[in-house]
Amino acid sequence: MMRALFIKELRGLRPFALCIVGIMVVSLVYLVATEAPDEQLLVPPAWLTENQAGVFFLLLLFSLMLGAGLLINEREQGTLAFLDGLPLSRTRLFVAKVTAALAMLSLIPILGMGTELLLAALSRTSLAPSLHWTFVGVQCALQMLASAYLLAFALVLSFSRGWFALLAGTVFWGFLWLRQLEIPWVANLDPYALLGPGLIDERVLVSWPQIGALTAATCVLLALAWMGFLSLGDRVQLASERLGRWRFLRVFGTGLKLLAPVVWIAAIVRLMGNIERDEAKEPAMMPLGEYAFSRRETQHYEFLFRSAQWDQAKELLDAADEVHEEVAEFLGGTPPPVRIVVDLASPILPHAAGQTNWTKIRMPIEAGSDLAERRRTLGHETAHVFIEQLGEGRLTSRFNNIRFLHEGLATHIEHELYAGPRLRAQQRRAVAGAWSRGRIPLGLLSDDRELTRTRDPLLVYPLGEVFARALIAAHGPEAPARLLRAFARDDAPPGLKDAALWRDTMQAAGLNIERVVAGYESTCAEMTAQEEKFVKRLPRISATVAVEGAKIVLRPTFTGVAPGEMVCAVEPSEPVGPPISLLSRQEDGSFTIERSRHTKATLRFLLGWRTPTTAHPIFEPWAESPVN
Repeated sequence: MMRALFIKELRGLRPFALCIVGIMVVSLVYLVATEAPDEQLLVPPAWLTENQAGVFFLLLLFSLMLGAGLLINEREQGTLAFLDGLPLSRTRLFVAKVTAALAMLSLIPILGMGTELLLAALSRTSLAPSLHWTFVGVQCALQMLASAYLLAFALVLSFSRGWFALLAGTVFWGFLWLRQLEIPWVANLDPYALLGPGLIDERVLVSWPQIGALTAATCVLLALAWMGFLSLGDRVQLASERLGRWRFLRVFGTGLKLLAPVVWIAAIVRLMGNIERDEAKEPAMMPLGEYAFSRRETQHYEFLFRSAQWDQAKELLDAADEVHEEVAEFLGGTPPPVRIVVDLASPILPHAAGQTNWTKIRMPIEAGSDLAERRRTLGHETAHVFIEQLGEGRLTSRFNNIRFLHEGLATHIEHELYAGPRLRAQQRRAVAGAWSRGRIPLGLLSDDRELTRTRDPLLVYPLGEVFARALIAAHGPEAPARLLRAFARDDAPPGLKDAALWRDTMQAAGLNIERVVAGYESTCAEMTAQEEKFVKRLPRISATVAVEGAKIVLRPTFTGVAPGEMVCAVEPSEPVGPPISLLSRQEDGSFTIERSRHTKATLRFLLGWRTPTTAHPIFEPWAESPVN
C-alpha cells in the first residue's frame, strides 16, 4: 500500500519534474551555444562564485511551489474524505507526500551536479586536476538539507491557503531584518549560507552548528506540518467558511492578499542590495541647502548636485568639457550620442572615487578634495564611457576577462593626463608590492573571479595600467581602440574565454599578444627592482585564527619593523555587497569579527600594510583558516 501511495504521489508531481528537467536542458543548450563545452572544468571556488545563488533560488522556488499545495490540495479537491476511508493512516499519507516531494527536489542537485561532472569529464586534459568528488557529494547533501528545510517551511505555511504568498514574503522579509540585526542564532538558519562550504586545498569544511540547527528546525517544521495535516477536516473548513461570510473580513482579507507581490518585491530588492539610503543624515535633520538639488548642462555633460555644493560643482563644470576633449583625443573614440550624466551627490561603493554605468557617472564631491582631484576622477570615469562606446555596449558579457583592461586603460589615461610625480610613484610601489608577493601573469589578471579569489581584487587598477602602457608601447596609441573594437566585432567566435579569448581578439585586432605580455611582465619586474628598498621594508605577515566566545579572533605575526598601519580584510558571508570587508584593529593588535556575522566554516582574509607613501594597502595573497 505504501509503495502504491508513493508512486501515486510521484505521478501527481510529474509536472514539477518536467519543469526541473526542462530548466536543466535549456541551461545546458544555452551553455553549449554560447560557450565551449570542452572548457568547463569543475573548480569548486569558481562553482561557488557562479552557481551558488542560482541553485539556491531554484531550490527556493520549487520548494515553495511544491509545499504550497502538497497537503492542502487533498482538502481543496475533496479527496481527503475518500483517502480517510482507505485502510491507511494520515501519517502514512503525510510520509508518502513528503518523500515524493523530496524526490522531486532531489532532481535539482542530481541533474545539476551530474551535468557539471559530465562537462568536467569532457573538459579534462592530462594537466587538469582530478574530479573533486568530495565537493560534489557534500554539495548534493547540503542542497538536499536546504530543500527539506525550505519544503518544511512551505508545508507549515500552506495551511494558510490564500494567505500563503503574503505570509511567505513576510517571513522572508522578517528573516532579512533579523540578519541585519546580527542576532547570533539567525545566521545558523540561513539556507543560502549552508550551500557555501569552506574550501582549504582538497578539504571541504562544513559548518556543523549550522547543519545541526537547520536539521532541528526542519524536524520541528515537519512535526508542525504533520499535526496540521492531521487536523484537516470538516470542522476547520466550516470555521473558515463562517469567517468568510463576514463581508468586512472578506474585503479586508482581499486587500491584504494583494500586498503579497509588494512584500516579495520589497524583500528581493532588499536582499539584492538595491535600496540606496542617504548615508549622511535623515531628511528631516538635513539643512535645506543639502536637501535641494540642482542641474546644470555643459556641451558634453549634465551635472546633478546639491545646491550647497554649487561652489565646488561650478569649478568642475568650467573644466569638464576640456576633460572630455582630452580623453576623446587620447582614445580616438566617438563621443556618446547624448550628454554624460554626472551625479555629484549620490553615494558610491567604498574604496571607489567614482562609478560609471554606460553614460552615467557617479562621483560624489568629497570634503577636502581639490579641483585637480576632481578633474582626475572625471577623466578616469569619462574614459570608462568612451571604452563602452568603443565596445558598442558588448563588453559586459566579457567583463570577467577584460575588467583589468577597462580599469587599467582608464587609470592609464588618468595618470598620463592628470597625475603628478607623487601619484606615479604610488602606482609604481603598488605594482612592486603586489609583484613581490608573487607574480601575476596575464592568465590570472584576465580572470577576474580567480584574481579576486587569490589576490587583492583592486590590483586590476595598477596592473591593468601597466598592461595598457605595454599595449600602447608595442603597437602605438591607437592600439586600445583597435583592441576594444575587436572585442565587439560581429564575427567573434562564441564561447571563448580566458587565454583563448585574448589570443583570438588580439589576432583579430592585428596585435601581437606575446609582445604585449612580454612588455607587461618586464615592466612589472623593472618597477619591482626600482622599488627594492620599499619592498624590503614590507615584512611578510601571517596569522592564526581562533573562535573565542562569540568572536572570531585573527592574530597577525611578522618579523621586522612595521612600515605603517596593518590592515585586514575578510570575505563576507553575504551573497551581495563588496567582495571584501575591512576590520578594525583591536588594542592588542588582533582583528575580530562577530561569529554571528560569519556563517561559513572557514574564514578567508587578506593582511597587508597601509604605508604613508602608498594610496592603497599592499596585501598578501588570500589566506584561509577553519573557524569551527
